[in-house]
Amino acid sequence: MNKKRSIRAPFFISIFHYFCRSPIDLYSENALMRYLTPSELKEKLDNGEQIQIIDTRDPIKFEECHIDGAINIPQIDLPERVDSISRDIPIVIYCLYGVKSEAPFLYLREKAKFKNVFILEGGLYQWANDIDRSMPVF
Repeated sequence: MNKKRSIRAPFFISIFHYFCRSPIDLYSENALMRYLTPSELKEKLDNGEQIQIIDTRDPIKFEECHIDGAINIPQIDLPERVDSISRDIPIVIYCLYGVKSEAPFLYLREKAKFKNVFILEGGLYQWANDIDRSMPVF
């Protein structure tokens, strides 16, 4: 079944809200964008911390390569699948380079009101360069 997809207004509303509100300390819990480096994520995983890792790329790219333990929720499907994400466990979102992770981050923080959300700095590409050099990045 091929369902018609439309651009989701909440992403644009969140981005508008992001650019039109007063600045917040980038290192506070209320920072507009919060990042984890690949090294910080690996350290948390190695320490056994519970983390939800969400790959926002399309399913074909996810099947080709992804971070172990990640689940695939394409950016366009996020509003429909937000109930499958736990609010009790930190969330790390990634895409290929980290840029397209900003809209899902803003959606989860601003619209869905998740508190503990991070973007993987540099995305899967940086993870492959810093942590898993054998990963074929597409």
